[in-house]
Order: sequence, then C-alpha cells, then structure tokens
Amino acid sequence: MLELFKSIRLRVELLKYPEVRFYFYITCVIAFQKELATLLNAGHKVFADRYIYSIIIMHKVMGVIVDCVDINLLPIITPNISILLTCDPRERNRRIWKREIKKQKYTHLDEFVLNRAQLYFMSLKNVFYVIDTTKKTEESVFNSVKSILNEQQQKVGVL
Repeated sequence: MLELFKSIRLRVELLKYPEVRFYFYITCVIAFQKELATLLNAGHKVFADRYIYSIIIMHKVMGVIVDCVDINLLPIITPNISILLTCDPRERNRRIWKREIKKQKYTHLDEFVLNRAQLYFMSLKNVFYVIDTTKKTEESVFNSVKSILNEQQQKVGVL
C-alpha cells in the first residue's frame, strides 16, 4: 500500500497543479483515519508531523482556494495538542542550507511560501502551542515539546 501511495504521490507532484496536490493530501488524511483510530483505541499515542493544519495552510499560501474545506466538518480525528515550531527566516534558511538540500529544491519562491506560511500559522496561534526555535538547540526544542506534553497530561490526565 505504501508503494502505491508513493507512486501516486510522485505523479501528483509531477502534475504541478497545487489544487490536485491539496485534494490528494486531504484525501490521504481522511484515508488514514481508520488506521489512526485503531492505534488510538489500542492505547497508542500518535505524533503526526504535518497533519491537517499544515496541509491547509501550506496550500493556502501557495494560492489554492482552501476555504471550501471546513476542518470542523472533515471526517477526521482532530489533534488534541498542536505545537508550532517557528524560526527566524534567516536562521531557518541557514539550517536548510546546512542540510545540503539541493538549490533547485529550495528556491526564492519556496522561501516566500515558507515566510507566508509562518505568518499565517502565527495568526492562528490560539490553536497551537508556539515554540520559537531560533536560538534553541535540538535538545532544547525536544525538552520544550516534552514540557508541553507533560503539562497537558497533568491537566487532563491523558494525552
């Protein structure tokens, strides 16, 4: 199944139509719900990087009209905790280049999209716990996330 997903994803990305890409990713999130529910019902904790908020926000800043998708009406399990990791754009760029991402993959347009996305995420900061990672080490970021999770667990008794 994973190979099929990868194959379809590659073809969707090659189309260069952000609207098709948006609906493909929304459909993937919906398709994952049965497996997600099974994991949660079995008592597992699930951490998802780039779940529904990222899909909507990233496509919105790429120019896709996403207002037709109401997150509250989607048949999905919504996160009980959402953490937004932010970073000063100059530091973010330095980190990206340090990871040796090919220049073709990280263009000026990508930088523009990332900057707009971060601003849009920040406008929704009441939805997220926000951690500014600009001056933090990986270990410090991990400890900040762990602290938020522990605090939430103490409030509700379970995550």
